[in-house]
Amino acid sequence: MNSRIWSSIVLVALLLISSTLPLTQADGNDTSGRQAGPDVVVGDFHDFDVAITELTERWSIPGTQVAVMFNGTLVFSSGYGVADSESATNVTNDSKFRIA
Repeated sequence: MNSRIWSSIVLVALLLISSTLPLTQADGNDTSGRQAGPDVVVGDFHDFDVAITELTERWSIPGTQVAVMFNGTLVFSSGYGVADSESATNVTNDSKFRIA
């Protein structure tokens, strides 16, 4: 039961962090983000990446994968930690996890 509570807290934290990412209107010279639609560029994910890394370390989460979609387009995807602690296999974008 305790792991479900922590999983819920992590999910809420990720949703809150992702909802604060800047969205800027694209002007012709802006190439700092990934194109997410005809007029929208999603900003840099560096701060988001750092926050996820810090959360996984603080909460001793062995491995996780995060993907962010905007208007049906994948704008960020990254793996953190290990998928299998015994073999020290790193989490990648192709890692599969069971959802509780």
